Amino acid sequence: MTMPASNNSDARRYLDLLRHALGRDRFPDARYEMSSGSLQLMPFGPALRAQGRDWPLEAVTMVGTKRLENLENCCCTVLEEGIPGDFVETGVWRGGCGILMRAVLATTGDEIRKVWLFDSFAGLPKPDASRSQRPMPCYYRCASCSHDSLEGPL
Repeated sequence: MTMPASNNSDARRYLDLLRHALGRDRFPDARYEMSSGSLQLMPFGPALRAQGRDWPLEAVTMVGTKRLENLENCCCTVLEEGIPGDFVETGVWRGGCGILMRAVLATTGDEIRKVWLFDSFAGLPKPDASRSQRPMPCYYRCASCSHDSLEGPL
């Protein structure tokens, strides 16, 4: 039986600290920005980091604090509602989301599920205009999700 991380104050503090460490939003560092076809070092931008809109120099994830909070909430919802299956991160970069998912499992005592990490190591394929541009419908909505589709900026 797993214990919801949201009901354990020690687990809550650990996951909060881990989220901030993964995104380095409390440890300001430089960020990269594409300018004139080359990468330039730019100063830390807290709002950009929170939204996952920068390319951190030393962070373990580009996802941003708000998306890390959402990922944690979704993982906890899956566990609390007893939804079967493993967790997966696709497009890993440095593995920050996988680390957070594994931490949620550890703090809840779940020793059954696995966390799988996949990456192409080649980036995303170029958009194909001949394919439908319609967003995919969202078939499962966790408590912290407010979207009607899986459409995202690509």
